[in-house]
Amino acid sequence: MPAERIVVGGFSQGGIMALSLLLTQPAKLRAALVWHSRLLSQVVPHIASPEAFEGKALWVSHGSADNVIPPSAAQATRELARGLPLALSGSDFPGAHEIRPAELQGTLAWLQSLSAATTGAP
Repeated sequence: MPAERIVVGGFSQGGIMALSLLLTQPAKLRAALVWHSRLLSQVVPHIASPEAFEGKALWVSHGSADNVIPPSAAQATRELARGLPLALSGSDFPGAHEIRPAELQGTLAWLQSLSAATTGAP
């Protein structure tokens, strides 16, 4: 499958893995979906050069009352992502360390927009 069609994602630990892959090996995928997760400090020295992120996308969402991984972790991830030429989406949603309906709906809309951009569909 071509990298332009690959989106990896995960919740909590899975989000750490998806984010790490996007940041260190962006040529292998189109986008990463990161729910209620964080950036590992060990990954930062291995982040690819900025030009490697052209055309890549990142979804970062988090619970505003997450009691496992603090919302500040999502803010730190977003701050780092804003310094890279990738399309950043997502936001904080009401809730704890869980995926609630509004967050899922937002994520699905984002995934559909990626699909439409890849296929040229409306």
